[in-house]
Amino acid sequence: MTNGAAPQQVQPFKAGLEDVIVSTSEICFIDGHKGRLLYRGYDVDDLVAQSTFEEVVYLLWHGHLPSRKELDVQALKEEHVPLAQGTGRVSLVRALAHVGLVASTSEGRRLLAQGAVRVDNARVTDLKAELGPGTYLVQVGKLRAVRLRVG
Repeated sequence: MTNGAAPQQVQPFKAGLEDVIVSTSEICFIDGHKGRLLYRGYDVDDLVAQSTFEEVVYLLWHGHLPSRKELDVQALKEEHVPLAQGTGRVSLVRALAHVGLVASTSEGRRLLAQGAVRVDNARVTDLKAELGPGTYLVQVGKLRAVRLRVG
């Protein structure tokens, strides 16, 4: 039996990601034919040779390389947060307060709810978010950030 609809054509199988477009990006440009990778218009080889980790993070977050003043404000220090007893994890709200990114856990919860907290450049809004052992790049607002070592 047929329902009167035209038969669908089967697409040929292609291995790999050839001709697959995932999305466009303002951050990254890849020219596979010329072997080029650019972040915000800067060649990745130039960034590796001439920029610090902090400068590249600033470039990715803000769209331009920082001036000396911007870099001084953004200077990332590393902070350590111990794991909670028994869970092997730590509350993100408590970690923010522990390292001084927020004045209190109440402020941390408010900023999380407002979407002002990023962990490894991903916005976090879950008030119950926890971090396991590892190192994270944590940003609160536009100017407060640390490299957070948990464990």
